[in-house]
Amino acid sequence: MAKILKMMTQQDGWQEQFFPITTTDAIIDIQKLVQTKDYNLLLAEFAKAKTRIEVLEDFKKNNTGWTTWTKTGIVLSNGAQPYSSDNDFPQYRTRVVNGDKEVEMSFRLKNLTTGGDTTYVKFPTELKPSAPSQVGLSFPMSAGRTASWVIGDGVIMLHATSDNKFDTGFWYPFTARWSI
Repeated sequence: MAKILKMMTQQDGWQEQFFPITTTDAIIDIQKLVQTKDYNLLLAEFAKAKTRIEVLEDFKKNNTGWTTWTKTGIVLSNGAQPYSSDNDFPQYRTRVVNGDKEVEMSFRLKNLTTGGDTTYVKFPTELKPSAPSQVGLSFPMSAGRTASWVIGDGVIMLHATSDNKFDTGFWYPFTARWSI
């Protein structure tokens, strides 16, 4: 007598059904449906795909695109003014790269009267660099001169100009990116 397997199936309500054992072995044991070598290759490919998905999900968590530009929390000090339009007022944006947050800030100012690490822009302390700059960042300005800036603890300071002369009508641009 042939071996049979009794199974419960849901066909018109739960019913008992009987199958020859050879049929159920083939259904239950996938290795009998495909060659063992093919089966192992499929398992390896599925494992690789799962790993790739995990890597992409991790990448997505640890990296974001730039936020929109904002002026939230920015204050001008010591008489500084935007050079010509509201777009010249200091603004910043942030993003996450490999789990580290970056800030990019940009502005053009006028009415700056002195250097010597004078603070002209204050920004929220949560945006302060992980290591305040010790070296000035140099940018071209009016009349072929340059201005050097220092990013400090919640402030951006004008260190000097290339000829150490200041004119309230000159423009002083700044663009920098740092990690926080």
